[in-house]
Amino acid sequence: MKALAGRTALVTGGTGTIGSALVRELVAAGAQVILPCRDVARGQALAATVQEPGGVVVRPLDLAALRSVRDLATWAVATLPRLDVLIHGAAVWSRQRRVSAEGFELTFAVNHLGPFALTTALLPLLHRSQARVVTVASGLHVRGELAWDDVMQERGGFNGVRAYEQSKLANVMFALALARRAKVVSLALHPGVVRSGLTREYPEMWKHPPPGLVRAEAAARAIFRLAQDPALARKSGSYFDKDRPGATSAKAQSVPAQDRLWELSEQLLRRAADGQTPA
Repeated sequence: MKALAGRTALVTGGTGTIGSALVRELVAAGAQVILPCRDVARGQALAATVQEPGGVVVRPLDLAALRSVRDLATWAVATLPRLDVLIHGAAVWSRQRRVSAEGFELTFAVNHLGPFALTTALLPLLHRSQARVVTVASGLHVRGELAWDDVMQERGGFNGVRAYEQSKLANVMFALALARRAKVVSLALHPGVVRSGLTREYPEMWKHPPPGLVRAEAAARAIFRLAQDPALARKSGSYFDKDRPGATSAKAQSVPAQDRLWELSEQLLRRAADGQTPA
């Protein structure tokens, strides 16, 4: 019996360098993979290469547009009998300040607010399935600071690295808060440093590559382990560095800060639903 036979997994970022390797791992383990992506043709091309029972179901999703997030969640809740694994792997790292469809700073919108909106909308389905949620964060979260008075970096000049670090800190805080607040197993990890399209706007990073580079397949295996290892069901609220327990910052572990971020995220979603642009 394959480890994920009869299970359903939804993976964002599944057409990326790490994501495509992860999708293949999941399908090979017997899972049906829901592959939401902005470029549907690219998702269909990946699905065509996977020849396993269960296979891949491609759906449209733009994490920079909350209406698209809501549409995916509505379809999933209405269509899927169960959702056993939700993996947040999509991310952007912008050098210049850009905004989402609702006017939110793009890095924060795609890396945190979209996944937050998707997860909370899917909670009835996730609870019913006793699901596992895996959030792909980064070791850079330890350098992150939540700029509570300027989360969207509208004042004082935009810094792409700072925005990315902030979003990855938000990832870890959300994963830990989800473990406390919801009836799901919630885990976060740094999958390792992989040369991928994420850093396309930062080519200087690869003039002198950072130490400890890992192959996409190794990063995918680390995520896959968190998605299915039965022993980790008792580790909800944990953060991993690849396949080992990792250290988070005191900022990430702060329960009041986690709750503040959760409340801020809900507030931003309400404002977007009411048609209000960010202040």
